[in-house]
Amino acid sequence: LHVAINVSAEDIKSGRVQTVLAQALHGTSVDSGQLWVEATERSLMDIEAARTTITHLRGAGHTVSIDDFGTGYSSLQYLQGLPLDALKIDKSFVDTIGTHSATSAVTSHIIDMAKTLQLRTIAEGVERQEQLDYLRA
Repeated sequence: LHVAINVSAEDIKSGRVQTVLAQALHGTSVDSGQLWVEATERSLMDIEAARTTITHLRGAGHTVSIDDFGTGYSSLQYLQGLPLDALKIDKSFVDTIGTHSATSAVTSHIIDMAKTLQLRTIAEGVERQEQLDYLRA
């Protein structure tokens, strides 16, 4: 079981998220690997600060992902330059699977790109078997 928390651009930039998470976990039986950290593309605009914070978070055992991928300032620079674990595909892409071919194709390419970069892919809002089958294909 894991819990994912969203962090803000300020949390990433300041690096305080590391301290807050360490304090929250201190004295509990929760393993740091059970606490995943999600940041939107917008919160990663300062790539140097993001790299430093993400490196520390991963070093502490946390999984780090880009949340709502594809809706913000998508950049291959983020994917190549940051030590990420996963991409979380925004629900707006999942909703159109099987109904809008262009968006379905984009979703397929996001998944392929993540596989190539050895990133886990997470899809938000899977509600129909058709969506699940498409995403697994």
